[in-house]
Amino acid sequence: MKHNYQAHKELFDRLGIKATEQKNGVFCEFATDQIKAYQLLHILLHELGHHYDRIKTKSKRKAPRGENLAENFAFEYEEQMWLDYQNAFGVVF
Repeated sequence: MKHNYQAHKELFDRLGIKATEQKNGVFCEFATDQIKAYQLLHILLHELGHHYDRIKTKSKRKAPRGENLAENFAFEYEEQMWLDYQNAFGVVF
């Protein structure tokens, strides 16, 4: 799975992240609260997706479904956590 701006655009929009298209990609500008939110609402959940994959395997030592499962896990749970995040941290973007 290729990680790209379009895959994360919905969360970036929700967080109010400013993005500028350039010839070799998209440049995103994160304020401190935005990067903290992204780390909690996507990166942490992505890594938890790898852990979930690992504990669901018979050997408990490998994460065989890899990046696709981790990304899908993050996308599924970040949306569910959005309102709780705003309420807990008093942040509205």
